[in-house]
Amino acid sequence: MPPLPRRDLRKLVRKLGVHRRPNEQQQALEQLAALCQDQSSGTVHPEAVTAVADTGAISALVKLLGRGSTVNVHVAAASMAMFIANDAAHAAAIVAAGAIPPLVQLLGRGEPCTLRSKVQATAAGALGILAKTLEISASIVAASAIPPQVQLLGPSSLVGAQKSATVALMFLYWHGEVATTIAGAGAIPPLLRLLGPISSAEMQQDVAGALLQLARSGDNCGAIAAAAAIPPLVLLLGPGSPDDVQQMSAEVLAILAEHDENLATIAAAGAIPPLVQLLGPASVADVQGIAAIALGCLALQPEHAGTITAAGAIPPLVQLLGFCSSAAMQERAVGLLVNLAVHTENVATIAAAGAIAPLVLLLRQGSPADLQQESATALWCLAVHAENLATIAGAGAIPPLVLLLRPRSPTDVQQMAARALRRLAMNVTSVPWHGWWPPLPLLGPRRRWAFSDLPRQRANVGGTNSTAPMRVLAPPHT
Repeated sequence: MPPLPRRDLRKLVRKLGVHRRPNEQQQALEQLAALCQDQSSGTVHPEAVTAVADTGAISALVKLLGRGSTVNVHVAAASMAMFIANDAAHAAAIVAAGAIPPLVQLLGRGEPCTLRSKVQATAAGALGILAKTLEISASIVAASAIPPQVQLLGPSSLVGAQKSATVALMFLYWHGEVATTIAGAGAIPPLLRLLGPISSAEMQQDVAGALLQLARSGDNCGAIAAAAAIPPLVLLLGPGSPDDVQQMSAEVLAILAEHDENLATIAAAGAIPPLVQLLGPASVADVQGIAAIALGCLALQPEHAGTITAAGAIPPLVQLLGFCSSAAMQERAVGLLVNLAVHTENVATIAAAGAIAPLVLLLRQGSPADLQQESATALWCLAVHAENLATIAGAGAIPPLVLLLRPRSPTDVQQMAARALRRLAMNVTSVPWHGWWPPLPLLGPRRRWAFSDLPRQRANVGGTNSTAPMRVLAPPHT
């Protein structure tokens, strides 16, 4: 539809007045919506939205969201509010005009009819778009929007209402301690029901994102596991799920695996084979990284480490050590290899897969200190077998390990390089001299340490860039 002159826009906006007949209001809203969105492609026209907002439509729309309007007008007004709220400046104007309280009121169940459910879906959708702005999300929480949105997740709601409520809640998780409030309102069981195979891939993606935000608040991990979330999350790791769904499901499992009481349940649900599959080249890098972190937590226990090795995890991990991988990916792959290699029954398989040469290359100057430390740890573990000593020395490990002993290296890196060299020196007849050799540092007690968290960003529908930390077993006394 071609843009209307400003005078004609004002005429349409005047028809939104509260004293107009409902059918006039509805027709005017539908005409404005047709101007703002292409009906065939669904594309929103920002310039048309701005023109409508500038003619004073916002205050009229907020009034139509009130109790005196018909159901059809409520649907049209809430839909129009969704278009306008996509612009941050207009969203602030809608909130300033007092839109949040009536939108929250529209979430109420009212009479059980299809139109009323459509009102709920559009109102939840408008609140979800407004909640993208952190300051506005605080106002939505303050307006007691969480309980009615949790109710919309139930089986009596239409799919559209469930989806809109899920997305709105996902954005609200980023406001303070609201994740605990959402879980306390009973959101976890209905969210898990929406993970089932009858749900669309888009719904599963939204629900997995919502569960991920809940899991990131550590207080909710117990409730998620107790609600039997692990089996459906494992099912979403399969090849039939989109990359985003696989990544978010794997990350929820990785966060749950940070709690030792969940490790047996995750393994028993069959998570290890699909997580190992996600390490392969068919997966995108983000999915590979999260899968490595989840498996790294499981590998802390010997029985799970053996299962991971038997499932074929080591060859793809060795591939991830190559120069085609980012430093963060290499660090995760090395961390998992360390957690597998501290169980000596896996050492021969790791060495046979060709891990030694790329691990030596990761010791080079220019690699991040954490990556150098983990690579030295992996070589220390592999050196426990005498048959690997010549391979490690032949791959050129000794010169870079000696360089890591110099004062410019962090203390942890120096200590791990010293441990690796000491093990090599105790088992090799002669170690070539490669310069300055300081006294070996005193070995500390057995401990665990964590990878640094990547910066976490506000959620967006369809993906997340954050990771759960990986725990890595520290080597015991040599």
